[in-house]
Amino acid sequence: MAWAMGDPPRKVVTRYLRALCGRGVRIRYHARYHMNVATRDQLERFALRVEDAMHRLPR
Repeated sequence: MAWAMGDPPRKVVTRYLRALCGRGVRIRYHARYHMNVATRDQLERFALRVEDAMHRLPR
């Protein structure tokens, strides 16, 4: 049912960041929903994806 609402947490966070930082800012939103039922392997893959995204940030 949450998909029908269009992912409200993502919308709220990204809109706030654009308002705070400016319209042209590039925003990447990494979310891991349902962590209470995720397997260890799924959580580790998510952590690796986030780590990879952090390494790609401009310095």
